[in-house]
Amino acid sequence: MRVDEIMSRRVISVAPAATVADALDLFLTSHVLHLVVIEEGRVAGVVGIREASGKSRDLPVAKIMIRDIKTAAPTTTIRDAARLIIGRNAGCLPVVDAGRVVGIVTAADLMRVVREKADTGAPTAHGVM
Repeated sequence: MRVDEIMSRRVISVAPAATVADALDLFLTSHVLHLVVIEEGRVAGVVGIREASGKSRDLPVAKIMIRDIKTAAPTTTIRDAARLIIGRNAGCLPVVDAGRVVGIVTAADLMRVVREKADTGAPTAHGVM
């Protein structure tokens, strides 16, 4: 199974200069928990609702975003996507194709796949993911 089979194609992004207030408004109106921070057309980081919560509303997103972000290609396997997310502070993985963000996979998306495989009895440890 590949990332492009489970990723959300609806990606909400912000500029590094956007404020925490801007990010909180986007979380509320877009019903997402992660925003991809785009600078000069490239992924600069990710900001989640947990990073924004309780911070000064005037603070720029650049001050609170997670910078050590890995990205995945649409063809990345679910197993490799899980490896890229596990042990990192971010709960998501932007999906990039030809230098453009085309989707996002969250830890919750990966857990949903595991649950579905468990419900169907399909193997999850070897071969499928």
